[in-house]
Amino acid sequence: MAENQKEKYLEEIEDQIRTIGVLTSGGDAPGMNAAIRAVVRTALSRGLKVRGIRRGFHGLLKEEIIDLSARDVSEKIQRGGTFLQTARCKSMRTEEGQQKAAAICKKYGIDGLVVIGGDGSFAGAQKLANLGVNTIGIPGTIDLDIACTDYTIGFDTAVNTAMEAIDKVRDTSTSHERCSIIEVMGRDAGYLALWCGIANGAERILMPEEHDFDEQEIIDDILKNKNAVRKITLSSMRKVSAIRSTWQRESRRRRVLRRERLFSDICSVEEARHVKTEYMLRSWDLWQLIFFVREKQTV
Repeated sequence: MAENQKEKYLEEIEDQIRTIGVLTSGGDAPGMNAAIRAVVRTALSRGLKVRGIRRGFHGLLKEEIIDLSARDVSEKIQRGGTFLQTARCKSMRTEEGQQKAAAICKKYGIDGLVVIGGDGSFAGAQKLANLGVNTIGIPGTIDLDIACTDYTIGFDTAVNTAMEAIDKVRDTSTSHERCSIIEVMGRDAGYLALWCGIANGAERILMPEEHDFDEQEIIDDILKNKNAVRKITLSSMRKVSAIRSTWQRESRRRRVLRRERLFSDICSVEEARHVKTEYMLRSWDLWQLIFFVREKQTV
């Protein structure tokens, strides 16, 4: 009975939708342009009018709103970033900003809003939904830190590009007899480090969820292991700073050992290498998000 009532409610809402808005908010992720394109083309095919909102919620509050046609989203599917541009907006964290955003949606006749972004963008979308704006969130973040979804736009691209970078770093590490610490993005979520670490056979994977992590233990392990030349350690951004500061202290100790001609007998490692991985749009993200958007296009 409850399911039938829900379907009836959604049908009534869908009949009321004539114009939708779409925006990208927060950090950009590979595939956002393809997601915008899918939203626009799907909406137009159903007879809806589409308004694009530049610079996320910041642009919404500034009324940077344009009409979008099929021509406007042509040749955008392969481009990285977001042609609508994106920004973070502190004003959306205030009740005044949220009320203003809802009023602007009403002013421009936006019956439904599609928000493409991460957890912060979803928080803003939820605030608008609470104020009566029909809102859909499409998860667009390489961090994979959105609840209740197994997929976020950009994650697969980030994993594959990071793995390619790690393969190249491994060759250099082997040639120069070094250990490498690879820093990937992810903020408070360790999914990116976990996936890359497992796929690349990392010796250690350091994640924000691991609260009892001991940086000194890792460095001692590197110094004691003569085969450390083959070691790769994957870490999220929050963990690398601790390792780096400890390693700098360890470097001073190694200089003392070198003066005593003992370091060469302990370990062949010379230095730690720190890499930030970048990303480009991958075909899986492109294919997956197009069908993902079509499934989520019912307001």
